[in-house]
Amino acid sequence: MKKKVFLIILSLAIILFGCEETGNGGSEGNGNNDTDFDIAGTYTSIQSTASGSLTFTFVFKTDKTYEVTRSIGSTKDTGTWSVTGMEITLTSTSSVIPIPAETFTITEGTNQVTLTLKGSAQVSNLFLTFGFTSASLSVTLTKQSGGGEHGGEPVKTPFLVKQVSAGFVHTVAIKTDGTLWAWGRNEYGQLGDGTGGGGYGDHYVNKNPTQIGNDSNWASVSSSYCHTVAIKTDGTLWAWGANWHGQLGDGTDGGYAADESGNKNIPTKIGTDNNWATVSAGEYHTVAIKKDGTLWAWGYNRWGQLGDGTSGYNSDKNIPTKIGTDNNWASVSVGGYNTVAIKTDGTLWAWGANEFGQLGDGSGGGGDGDHSGDKNIPTKIGTDNNWASVLTGSYTVAIKTNGSLWAWGKLEDTTTNVNPTQIGTDTNWAFVSNGYSHSVAIKTDGSLWVWGGNYEGQLGLVDNDYREEPTQVFCSE
Repeated sequence: MKKKVFLIILSLAIILFGCEETGNGGSEGNGNNDTDFDIAGTYTSIQSTASGSLTFTFVFKTDKTYEVTRSIGSTKDTGTWSVTGMEITLTSTSSVIPIPAETFTITEGTNQVTLTLKGSAQVSNLFLTFGFTSASLSVTLTKQSGGGEHGGEPVKTPFLVKQVSAGFVHTVAIKTDGTLWAWGRNEYGQLGDGTGGGGYGDHYVNKNPTQIGNDSNWASVSSSYCHTVAIKTDGTLWAWGANWHGQLGDGTDGGYAADESGNKNIPTKIGTDNNWATVSAGEYHTVAIKKDGTLWAWGYNRWGQLGDGTSGYNSDKNIPTKIGTDNNWASVSVGGYNTVAIKTDGTLWAWGANEFGQLGDGSGGGGDGDHSGDKNIPTKIGTDNNWASVLTGSYTVAIKTNGSLWAWGKLEDTTTNVNPTQIGTDTNWAFVSNGYSHSVAIKTDGSLWVWGGNYEGQLGLVDNDYREEPTQVFCSE
């Protein structure tokens, strides 16, 4: 019985979910979130003047009000603050030193936040209130404590990322500055920090995000059961972690699951090509698309999941292998032992294991051990040419260009659909992701919806009841 591990692989462009009530600092319908940067807290700034040093104390409260005082005299400014991305807008309500709304760019550093004024300023007022001078329109604030109702909590610096990928028991992310970070289990070197790699029993765990190397040109990353693959902005491909079946693609492999000799615990460059566009890591195989639209695959291939026309125990590949001759592949998603992809013409293709009908071609679906419907080459699914995105595992979920939601394969309630089946009639679905037995999705209005298995509370609905259809998640639940 082969082990079943199915993954959620998410790519985020700093997607944030909040439970703010409107009218209390929230933002409706404008695509902005005024808590992108959590500046709430108490800060100090020491400024030199002709008469000596002044200490300015900044208190940004969680109710979106602020106070600024100085150590000499009674000068004080009060008002409201809001944040969009890395910009803070201060609107004074003080009658002592009236200052119109001013916008500052935020720069974060170790225990410090620097505010740099955007545009012109009333320098005299800003000097009295914020310590600005005509020669310097920026001020560095040193964190002292948490703000507002948190009274004394350390101010936490948000971990801002542009993409994140969740593996089986590890996570890898790329920050907005292009650096690579990882945390979680590391027995096979899947974090890439130079430790671990000894295999099962080497239970090295890193609970905190750790920077991987010093490079700041990482573009995308995909983590899987126990290996990780990534692409840099220069188009080069890198991989690390377990390599029993050649899933790293560096020309080596361990030959079997107990042999850790092929594992890598630091990012390892794969070949010399610099035209990789996208990559997806499965349980033991990897599939990627180059910028010229060609499809490449490597790793475990017992069930034909590579798509090169072969299958069986001796058909693994340990270097990227070109799949067919087509050059119009747009996106790819790799599951446990199957692969799905979309071409630039909007058509959907699938191959590999089909025990649960997860390929969607009308065959298979008999359950564990039924490989009668497996395919070892990309197989076109239906005739529709309006597929927009797809993600696969023991079942597959997809969205069409018209915003409709579709699913097929084995669902938690033992229902098996061997053909793409529309979920409801809504046409405003924007994003969908599936786990082992549950799915999560976002509509174009930003609302979050969930369905499927809930035995561990993974739906976020308080109870542990199974949901047969998409159910909206509310903050009150």
